[in-house]
Parts: sequence; structure tokens; C-alpha cells
Amino acid sequence: MTCHSFNTWNAHESVVAILEKLKSYTWDAKAVIALSAFALDYGETWRLTLTQASKKENALELHVFRLAQEEKKLSQSNSDLISTLVDRTLQLINGIITLEKFIANKSYTPKDLPALFKAPRDLYTYWILLSLLACANQLSQLEWNIKSEVVARLKIVLTQLNADLDEIKRQKGYSR
Repeated sequence: MTCHSFNTWNAHESVVAILEKLKSYTWDAKAVIALSAFALDYGETWRLTLTQASKKENALELHVFRLAQEEKKLSQSNSDLISTLVDRTLQLINGIITLEKFIANKSYTPKDLPALFKAPRDLYTYWILLSLLACANQLSQLEWNIKSEVVARLKIVLTQLNADLDEIKRQKGYSR
């Protein structure tokens, strides 16, 4: 999940490379695998970051955190931005899992639920991976403007996903 220098020029290439490695999996599985990789690589550091920010740490955790993150201290605004990225990513993952569940139900056809089969699951998964890369590289001093751009685009993608889910549910005959 890490890339040496995350910027607008190589972010797309990194996401495409990950998608290529995961090409045999469903879209929801790709998203969950990427989230798992992110959690394995950055979960402990993030937990320690939050612990330090809350000032409720024990001495050992604080010492380990300071040794591991000597030059990577996150400001509160960076922590808030990562929280937003993770929150929106989880919302996207939940949405794509919902889409895949509908598709797995073989009783639905493109004629019955056209919105389901038009929903760009590949695009949603792409943005999930891009968001996770942004979170991972945030811990490696990702530039503020790139982070903000990813957050803004995720909001748009999430709005579209929710609109797709609403349309699918409307077509099924019930509302959200």
C-alpha cells in the first residue's frame, strides 16, 4: 500500500498497479483487501497517534510512538483530514459491498434493475484505493493540497454512490 512519493502524477499509476494485482477478485473484495493492507501497515501507528492526541496514553505507548514517529508528528488538522478520508472510504466500501450483494442475487437482471448494472463499481473501488493511499502517505508527509483534493473528490464520489443506491432501491420498489 505504500508508494515512495505520492503525488498527483503517480497516484493513478499506483492505484492501477494495485488493481492489476487484484484483478481476479470482485470489486468489493478488492476494496476490503486494500483496507486490510492499510490497516496492517498503518493501524498501529494510527492508534498510537490517536492515543497521543487524546493525552490518555500510558508511558510505554508514548515512548514507542515517539521512537517510531520522531519526525512524523501529525498536526490536529492532519489527523482530522485522515479521519475524514478513512470515514469516507469506509462509507464507499459499505456502498460497494451493498452493490455486490445485489449483483450476487441472481434474481436481478439488467432489465429489472438497470441502475445496478450501470453503477460504476470500478470507479468506486478506484477511489477507495486512492483514498487509502492518501491516508497511508499522509503519514509520510503527503502535501496538504493533494489530501484536500482527495477529500473533495471522495465527497463527490460518495454522493454519486448514494444516488446510485437510492435509484437501485427505488427500482426495487422501496426507499432507503
